[in-house]
Amino acid sequence: MPARLHGHGGRRVPLTAPPRKRRWPSLRSSREVEEKRGLVPIVPCRVPTVTTPQPIDSARVPSLPLVEAALDREEESYRFRAGGIDSKAGLLLSAAGVLVALVGTKPGIAGLIGQVIAIASGGAAVLTLLPRVDKAIGPRQLRDRYLTTDASITRMVVLNTRIELHSQDERRLMTKAVRLRWAAVLLLCAASAIVIGAIVNQF
Repeated sequence: MPARLHGHGGRRVPLTAPPRKRRWPSLRSSREVEEKRGLVPIVPCRVPTVTTPQPIDSARVPSLPLVEAALDREEESYRFRAGGIDSKAGLLLSAAGVLVALVGTKPGIAGLIGQVIAIASGGAAVLTLLPRVDKAIGPRQLRDRYLTTDASITRMVVLNTRIELHSQDERRLMTKAVRLRWAAVLLLCAASAIVIGAIVNQF
């Protein structure tokens, strides 16, 4: 590279580029490079330990068979009541259809009102039949999870699950009972409207 005269005195001073400052890698820059290359260090994590439940001494739960027997009676009573509600809902649905057919295709004002109310009663009866009840414990899931577990623990798990399912079924049964009452009231109103309309037409 040729040198040029620079400054006073006629001294030849070569014009060279100033030395570059060395950039030491910082922690941030190193991590950015590692992230780009996919070399981010793995942070160790703690693996939770799974503890095996201890067997329950039968002397600590002496009333367990009595509780299971009482739950059996409650479930049997529940099935009887649920079956009765479904049967009544079916009868109300049939009665609503009969009322609509009796009025005919050319009803009067009262007959038309009775038909509309009868259809509403039939809809309420259908809604009464809809909620499925009597949920049970899945035997496959029970086998996969508790086949090798102590019998006392399995009995407690099954008992707690049955109690929770029974509570859910009771709430559904109350919903069915309310809808059944509405269906019966609407059917009575429909029949009253049709009878009043028939009496008025006689005069």
